Amino acid sequence: MMELRLHRVAVLRPFTRFLSHVGAPVERGFRRSGLPYYSLENADNYVPSHRFYAFVADMAAREQMEDLGFQAGQYLGANCADPKMTEMLQASPTMYS
Repeated sequence: MMELRLHRVAVLRPFTRFLSHVGAPVERGFRRSGLPYYSLENADNYVPSHRFYAFVADMAAREQMEDLGFQAGQYLGANCADPKMTEMLQASPTMYS
Protein backbone atom coordinates (compact mmCIF):
# COMPACT_ATOMS: atom_id res chain seq x y z
CA MET A 1 0.00 0.00 0.00
CA MET A 2 1.32 3.44 -0.94
CA GLU A 3 1.78 5.95 1.85
CA LEU A 4 0.17 9.39 1.43
CA ARG A 5 1.86 12.08 3.48
CA LEU A 6 -0.39 14.87 4.74
CA HIS A 7 -0.04 18.35 6.18
CA ARG A 8 -2.52 19.88 8.55
CA VAL A 9 -4.07 23.08 7.17
CA ALA A 10 -2.91 24.88 10.32
CA VAL A 11 0.62 24.67 8.84
CA LEU A 12 -0.58 26.05 5.50
CA ARG A 13 -2.56 28.98 6.88
CA PRO A 14 0.41 31.18 7.90
CA PHE A 15 1.69 31.08 4.34
CA THR A 16 -1.69 32.02 2.91
CA ARG A 17 -2.23 34.79 5.45
CA PHE A 18 1.15 36.34 4.70
CA LEU A 19 0.76 35.96 0.95
CA SER A 20 -2.67 37.57 1.10
CA HIS A 21 -1.18 40.40 3.15
CA VAL A 22 1.37 41.15 0.41
CA GLY A 23 -1.26 40.91 -2.32
CA ALA A 24 -0.31 37.57 -3.85
CA PRO A 25 -3.01 35.61 -5.73
CA VAL A 26 -3.45 32.84 -3.17
CA GLU A 27 -6.60 31.29 -4.61
CA ARG A 28 -4.99 31.03 -8.05
CA GLY A 29 -1.93 29.43 -6.42
CA PHE A 30 -4.19 26.84 -4.79
CA ARG A 31 -5.71 25.97 -8.17
CA ARG A 32 -2.27 25.64 -9.80
CA SER A 33 -1.15 23.30 -7.01
CA GLY A 34 -4.31 21.21 -6.99
CA LEU A 35 -5.38 22.29 -3.51
CA PRO A 36 -9.03 22.95 -2.63
CA TYR A 37 -9.29 26.58 -1.49
CA TYR A 38 -12.17 25.74 0.87
CA SER A 39 -9.76 23.58 2.91
CA LEU A 40 -8.57 26.81 4.59
CA GLU A 41 -11.91 27.05 6.40
CA ASN A 42 -10.83 24.51 9.03
CA ALA A 43 -7.31 24.33 10.51
CA ASP A 44 -7.87 20.65 11.25
CA ASN A 45 -8.32 19.73 7.58
CA TYR A 46 -5.50 17.86 5.88
CA VAL A 47 -3.99 18.33 2.42
CA PRO A 48 -1.49 16.13 0.56
CA SER A 49 2.05 17.15 1.47
CA HIS A 50 3.30 17.13 -2.12
CA ARG A 51 0.61 19.68 -3.04
CA PHE A 52 1.42 21.79 0.02
CA TYR A 53 5.08 21.87 -1.05
CA ALA A 54 4.09 22.60 -4.65
CA PHE A 55 1.99 25.56 -3.49
CA VAL A 56 4.75 27.05 -1.32
CA ALA A 57 7.45 26.55 -3.96
CA ASP A 58 5.25 27.96 -6.74
CA MET A 59 4.23 31.02 -4.74
CA ALA A 60 7.80 31.67 -3.57
CA ALA A 61 9.02 31.55 -7.17
CA ARG A 62 6.18 33.64 -8.63
CA GLU A 63 6.43 36.27 -5.88
CA GLN A 64 10.26 36.19 -5.97
CA MET A 65 10.53 35.37 -2.27
CA GLU A 66 13.28 32.81 -1.72
CA ASP A 67 12.75 33.21 2.01
CA LEU A 68 8.95 32.93 2.01
CA GLY A 69 8.85 30.73 5.12
CA PHE A 70 11.03 33.15 7.07
CA GLN A 71 8.98 36.16 5.96
CA ALA A 72 5.70 34.47 6.88
CA GLY A 73 7.08 33.48 10.29
CA GLN A 74 8.44 36.95 10.91
CA TYR A 75 5.12 38.55 9.97
CA LEU A 76 2.93 36.19 12.02
CA GLY A 77 5.26 35.09 14.82
CA ALA A 78 6.24 31.66 16.10
CA ASN A 79 2.77 30.85 17.39
CA CYS A 80 1.09 31.13 13.99
CA ALA A 81 0.72 27.36 13.46
CA ASP A 82 0.67 26.28 17.11
CA PRO A 83 -0.37 28.58 19.99
CA LYS A 84 2.22 26.98 22.29
CA MET A 85 5.19 27.11 19.91
CA THR A 86 6.98 30.01 21.63
CA GLU A 87 6.60 28.26 24.98
CA MET A 88 8.01 25.01 23.55
CA LEU A 89 10.93 26.81 21.91
CA GLN A 90 11.81 28.63 25.12
CA ALA A 91 11.85 25.34 27.03
CA SER A 92 14.16 23.62 24.50
CA PRO A 93 17.91 23.79 25.07
CA THR A 94 18.45 24.01 21.27
CA MET A 95 16.32 24.60 18.18
CA TYR A 96 17.06 21.01 17.14
CA SER A 97 15.42 19.72 20.33
